[in-house]
Amino acid sequence: MTVDRADPSSVGVAAARIWLGWNTITDRSPFDAAVRATGLMTRRCAQRITATPPTGSPDADWTALARVHARAQTRAAIGSEERPADTATVAVRVIAVTQSFIADTPLPDRHPVVVVTMTRDGAGWSVTDDGRHGCGVVTR
Repeated sequence: MTVDRADPSSVGVAAARIWLGWNTITDRSPFDAAVRATGLMTRRCAQRITATPPTGSPDADWTALARVHARAQTRAAIGSEERPADTATVAVRVIAVTQSFIADTPLPDRHPVVVVTMTRDGAGWSVTDDGRHGCGVVTR
């Protein structure tokens, strides 16, 4: 996947695809996918994500997916919902994601809508803390 760091839409879509690109065969939980997305985050957010791994077992949803060895193939596009106007340094994107699963048994597609807040610095756009829900890709 190619990501244009000069384009906040490109960064947001890529972050959403990675964040929700679960593989229950190799991932211990959705946290592993979140860690894969840290390359698109500010240093502060990446450190926050990796410094707080989950404790205990994943939730029942993850366990059900793991039982059938589910792997999500994700597609994502900018959603049609309203969002704040971009500034020179902050952009927010509402992204519609489709998770299609390859699994031992058929699973229905899922269609989460997520919000990604980004900030721009000399290196381009990066996922940042939204000020309310923390770092990363936030499910609506």
